[in-house]
Amino acid sequence: MFQRIALVTIFLLAFAASGPGQNPEVIDRLIQKLGAKKVETRESAAKRLENIGAAALPALREAAKTDTNPEVRLRAGQLVKTIGRFLFPEIRRFAVHQGTNPILGLWITRLAVSPDGRRVVSCGGDGLRLWDTASGKMLLHFGKESQRGYWAAAFSQDGRRLIAGGDDNLARVWDMPSGALVQTLKGHTGSVWGAALSKDGRLAVTGGWDQKLRLWDVETGKPVREFLGHKDKIRCLALSPDGKWLAAGHFATENGPSTLRLWDTSSGKEIRTFHGHQAEITSVAFSADEKKLLTSSFDKTVRMWDAGSGRELQCFRGHSAWVEWIAFTPDGKRVISCAGPGDRTVRLWDAATGRRIYCSEPFGQGFLCVAPLPDGRHCLTSGKDGLVWLWEWKN
Repeated sequence: MFQRIALVTIFLLAFAASGPGQNPEVIDRLIQKLGAKKVETRESAAKRLENIGAAALPALREAAKTDTNPEVRLRAGQLVKTIGRFLFPEIRRFAVHQGTNPILGLWITRLAVSPDGRRVVSCGGDGLRLWDTASGKMLLHFGKESQRGYWAAAFSQDGRRLIAGGDDNLARVWDMPSGALVQTLKGHTGSVWGAALSKDGRLAVTGGWDQKLRLWDVETGKPVREFLGHKDKIRCLALSPDGKWLAAGHFATENGPSTLRLWDTSSGKEIRTFHGHQAEITSVAFSADEKKLLTSSFDKTVRMWDAGSGRELQCFRGHSAWVEWIAFTPDGKRVISCAGPGDRTVRLWDAATGRRIYCSEPFGQGFLCVAPLPDGRHCLTSGKDGLVWLWEWKN
């Protein structure tokens, strides 16, 4: 697989290097030439726009929708697809879950990537599946203890354990890669939509529809602490890499404003509340250096926060429907987001400026999760079609 990726990357770098500059006026003139009478003029303009690549996409998308010349609209639309396939090519698809669960159907709700990136676990209505990332081979089908499916999953930082939160009000911890059940965490009275493990896998945090957020001792299966403050159902949570901080977002009552709360895990004390989202928060993630937090929301935005002060640093706007999941790239310089039905795109953003770097074409039935790999060049997505996809970023 990686030989193929390397060859494609070399080709694309050479291809992009031969292209003209990214002057908007040049791009606009080339787009108009797509409707020229001479075939040679049209083909030359198309090739030059293809060479420009990502910088030409916004203008091409607009021309494909609104240009008065039908020939320009047609050719612009074709170029959008061509460039998109180069910038965000599919490497592999995993035909995962079979849709036998009456609640989740085909949905792949969440993905958990092992710390080394060599394994990925997919969550769905028929349990959990462990995959080899490089080959696409399924290694294990486990987690069948829940008949109602899973809404959250995460590896411990040493990769030896995995936790998943279920629609049956339970969270479970397994040994990896054997799939042996280590512990069942009982106590929630609602679906568990948030779950994470400490670095060594000995402690767990869970959040549920019962508005409870708990810290557990995995060995005993007993709760250690409850974090107070939320008054709505817990939608998502994240542990900082060092395990000192816990962040959680919640469902919003009647689609009203939603808050993110941050706690000290050792004391259970709430540190601060983050205000800004106008609808429920769907996911939360820490940067690798623990200085920043990312959140996504039903208000169609992604926001980046200073974890120490609670100050909003960036608001990423552009999705046309709710944003289901977000993540930092491993180097922290970019942000990846994906959206559900009504948008159905994956987007790449510059973390420092909030500028959109890339937007995929609408795809499938909408995305439910996006997970970057540690190499910083690949990501996985899942959605409502029963598939997991491996993609490569080209820019």
